[in-house]
Formats: sequence, C-alpha cells, structure tokens
Amino acid sequence: VRFRLQLLPGDRVARLGVDRSVVIWNATSGETLLQLNLGDGSVGQRSMRLFPLGQEMVVGATDAPGDTAIIWSLIDGSVVQTIRHPREAVAFVEVSPCGERLLTASFASFFVWDLATGELRHRFRNPMEGLIGVAVTTGGARVLGRFMDVFFVVEAATGEMLANVRMSSFVLSFAVLPCQRRLVAF
Repeated sequence: VRFRLQLLPGDRVARLGVDRSVVIWNATSGETLLQLNLGDGSVGQRSMRLFPLGQEMVVGATDAPGDTAIIWSLIDGSVVQTIRHPREAVAFVEVSPCGERLLTASFASFFVWDLATGELRHRFRNPMEGLIGVAVTTGGARVLGRFMDVFFVVEAATGEMLANVRMSSFVLSFAVLPCQRRLVAF
C-alpha cells in the first residue's frame, strides 16, 4: 500500500503513507494541521478509519515486534488507546458506527474488540486465506467480510456464522447501507 486517503469533517483530509505517518491537512488551503508519527517499525501501516464523531482515528500499523491498532485523538494528536493484535499483520481496521467496538483483521482472521475495556471479544478464523475486506453494520451487531468471491456475515457478540454467500464474479469493493438490510458490491 503506497498511501490511503480519507475525508474528515471540517474540510480536512487524512493521508496514511509509507513514511509511517498520518498527515491531516486543510482541504482548501493545503495547510498541514496535524502529523501523527507511527514509530520506526519495519513494515508500515495498511488501514485507517475515522470514529463516528470525527474526533478520533484508528490506524492499523504493522511493525516489529508486533502488530497494533492505534487510536489517535484528532484534536491534539495524542495516543488514546493501543490494541496489540495477536501475531498477525493488521490489514484492515473498522470502527462500529456506535464507536464501542473495533474490528481488526489480518488476511486470514478478524478480531472484535471492546473499546471500553480493550479486551478481545471474539476471534473468527476462516479456513480460506485471503481476507480482502471487512465492514461493520450499524450498531455493530454484525461483521461482514469477503474472501475472494465469498461474502460472510457473522454475529459480532458470539462469532456465529449467519450467512456465507458465493458471488458469481470477483468483487472489488463493498459497503453496508445504513439500514443494515442491504449490501452494495461491485
């Protein structure tokens, strides 16, 4: 991953780059507002997501000796919380719409964390390698994922597999609509 961009509230843009930093700038003036340095690990970072209220951001960082999801304040740049990911590269991060759960994922598994306690609530490992994307439904009740051409839906609280659907063609991207009853894929 060379870089990722995300629009932020208040006419701001965040860039996650290979230089192991997140730079937030004013989208109109180009002025740098904040720079978050992720340390000097060996690999880099792969994913970032904004919290629902827009005041915090989580970054999935892959580094030595372990992998982490770091939650940063976008107000002052301080580290709010660090979640140590169990021995697998953090390829994706998602925050539940209510901001209570964090989903971290490698290419083979995903993990549901309780942000109030920092505790791991559930680990789901799919027998197929190659997790390509994850999403959390409104309220954080269900987790959706995609392994190549297979979508799955899992109950976040229990890890119970609710659905497993094979698509007729390869899907590049997907999103959950706010009503929770629709999945958009292309």
